[in-house]
Amino acid sequence: MAVFVVEGGRARLRRITVADRNGEEAWITAGLRAGERVIQYPGDAVSDGIRVRARTVPTAR
Repeated sequence: MAVFVVEGGRARLRRITVADRNGEEAWITAGLRAGERVIQYPGDAVSDGIRVRARTVPTAR
């Protein structure tokens, strides 16, 4: 399995290992480090190396 992470303002395709998952969470055992930004729903326009910009997600009050 692979995901896109943001490195230096660009999307980078990264292979990951998923140990287990349920309907809401996945347990990643390899391929990501704490604090890395993952592109949650990349869509067809995202590819390895394309320039991306993070969006601010509103927090619940």
